[in-house]
Amino acid sequence: MARVELLYKWLAREADAPTDEILAAALANAEPEYVVRIAALLLDRRREAAWAGLVANYHRLASEQQQRMQKRPELTRAGIAAAIKSPLPMARQNALALLGDQPCAQLAYLAAEALRDPSAHIREGAAWALRRAAEFALTADAVQRGEVAAALRQALRTFDLHGRLDVLEGCLWLARDLGEGLWEMLSDPHARCGRVVAQHLGEWDNPRLAGFLLLALAQPAWRAPAQAVLDSWTRPAELVALVANTDLLGDPAVQHGLRHLRRPAWFLAADAALEALPAGVRGRLPYWVRYLGFSDDERRRYLERCLATPWPEMQRAAVHVLAGAGDAEADQILVHLACSRGSAGRFARWYLAGRRVLARLGWTQRGEPPTARSAGSPQEVAGWKR
Repeated sequence: MARVELLYKWLAREADAPTDEILAAALANAEPEYVVRIAALLLDRRREAAWAGLVANYHRLASEQQQRMQKRPELTRAGIAAAIKSPLPMARQNALALLGDQPCAQLAYLAAEALRDPSAHIREGAAWALRRAAEFALTADAVQRGEVAAALRQALRTFDLHGRLDVLEGCLWLARDLGEGLWEMLSDPHARCGRVVAQHLGEWDNPRLAGFLLLALAQPAWRAPAQAVLDSWTRPAELVALVANTDLLGDPAVQHGLRHLRRPAWFLAADAALEALPAGVRGRLPYWVRYLGFSDDERRRYLERCLATPWPEMQRAAVHVLAGAGDAEADQILVHLACSRGSAGRFARWYLAGRRVLARLGWTQRGEPPTARSAGSPQEVAGWKR
C-alpha cells in the first residue's frame, strides 16, 4: 500500500482537534485531485476546527460536498464563526458568502464587524450578508429580529466609515426594530446617512419600506419624502405590506401623519379589488380609513359599504370603527345595523346595549367613571370592569 494511503487511513482514525486542524490546513493547499478526499474526511467530523476548514475552502469543494454542508446548518454556522476570524482573506470571504446564503440572526453581528475589514471584497461580502440577514428578519420571530437589529445598529453607527448603501437600505427595512436610534442618526447633521437616505429613498422604493414610511410620516423632517413614495404606491404587494403594519395605527403620531395622505391611490386600488385580497387584508382596511385623509362623510360612506359586503371580517371591523367614532351619525348606522342578523348586527346590539348600561351607571361619552350616586348594582359594575 502506498504511503499516502497509509497516511489517509491514519488521519481517518485519529478523531481529535489537532488532526482536524491538520486536515483543514491541508485542504487549503491540496492539489485538486486530493481536495475531494480531504473534504470527505472533514465532513465526517463534528468539531468546529473541521468545519472551519470546510467553510474556509468552500469554493474548492465539489458541489455534492457543498450540498452536504448545507444540510448541516448548525455545524456550518460553527465553521463560519471560526473561519471569519481567519487571517486569510479567502477564508473570510467564503464565510461571509455562506452567511449570506444561510442567514443566521445569531451571527449577523459578524457581518457588521466585517464591514471594517481592510479588504474591499470582504466589505462587499459583509454588506451582502447583512442585507440578507435584514431580509430574513422581516419574517423571523422577535428574538431573531432583535439580534439582526442589533447588528444593523452597529452597521448604522459606522456608516460613515464603510459607506455601504445596501446596508443602509436594510436598516430602513427594520426601522421599527431599530427604534429611536435610527431617527437620531438620520437627523444628525454630522452623519452622512440622513442625506444619503433622502437622496436614494425614491430609488429604494420597495414594499419592505412600509414600516419605515409609516413611521417617517410621524417625523416632520421625513414626512414629505415618505408621502411622496406612499402617494406612488398602487400595487397589491405594497398594500399588503402596509396593512401588515396595522398595529402602528395605535401610535398617535402615526395617526396624525396619515391625515396627510389624501385619498391614497393604494387604498382606492384595494377598494376596487376587494374580492382578490386575502381575508386578513380586507378585514383591516376599515381601521385605516379612520385615519387616512378622507372627509368624515367619505369615511362613513366607506364603512357603510363595508357593512354591505359579503365578508364578515370587513363587517366586524367596520362595526368596531363605527363604535369607536362616538358620533351621532355613526350611532345611527349602528342602530340600523342592530336590526339585522349576523355577527355584525349582534355586535351592534351588544354595543348599543352596553352604551345604555354605561349611561345608566353615569359614564360619559369620554369614558369618565360614574359618581357614587349613579353607580349601579355590583354585578353591573363588576361586569364593566372586566
